Amino acid sequence: MFPSHRPCVLVLGLLLTALVIPACPAQAGTASYGVAGFGTLNSYTMSDVNDAIDIANWGLAFAGLESISGIDTGVGFGGGFRAVLNDRFWLALDYERLTGGTDYSVLGNKLELDVPANAVLASAAYLLPGAGRVRLGFGAGLGYYSSAASISVDAPDISLSGAFDITGSGLGFHGFGMMDAALSQAAHFELLVGGRFAEVTDPVLEGPGIPDDLLQGLALDWSGVMIRGGLAFHFGGTP
Repeated sequence: MFPSHRPCVLVLGLLLTALVIPACPAQAGTASYGVAGFGTLNSYTMSDVNDAIDIANWGLAFAGLESISGIDTGVGFGGGFRAVLNDRFWLALDYERLTGGTDYSVLGNKLELDVPANAVLASAAYLLPGAGRVRLGFGAGLGYYSSAASISVDAPDISLSGAFDITGSGLGFHGFGMMDAALSQAAHFELLVGGRFAEVTDPVLEGPGIPDDLLQGLALDWSGVMIRGGLAFHFGGTP
């Protein structure tokens, strides 16, 4: 993993640049604001979760039963606000809902493991100079991730049957390359391709009689590749 201070330095540098450069008279355009909506395709690491699934699958294989699928991909959706500082820089504050999970059914017993997360993302982006409708650029940001994971067991012969929430939160970071295509003066299509580091360590499995430290040392890990596409609408100014 990268040293923890590096993403903070990168984002801080982008933010400072975005704040300073618009004040220079050589930059054309004035600030505007906007809103955006998007969908994402994501790969997940989920090492600890998949290791636990692998252990369960060994026992299932020994019993001659089908295995449980691991969790390595998921989709997401969200939206947020844009501060378009000029024709090269914008800042964003977005909400994203990440989804993912697996389920299993055998001999009348059912298991559902869902690993969604709620994320609040702050990003800064820079578009390379250009006069066409399609611009390329790059950006980075920080995120706050809150687990909305749960495990549901429906097994009449097991006393722990029921639904249990898996809670916790943590900070992450992301970086991306991007394409901005101006569909009109106000409407823009955004395509972002990059990666994120996002995990919640030491989550808590909530339920009566379950110790808080049962999952100590484990992590829910949404780190991986992210591909985001969506529409942004800019209002005011002449970016």
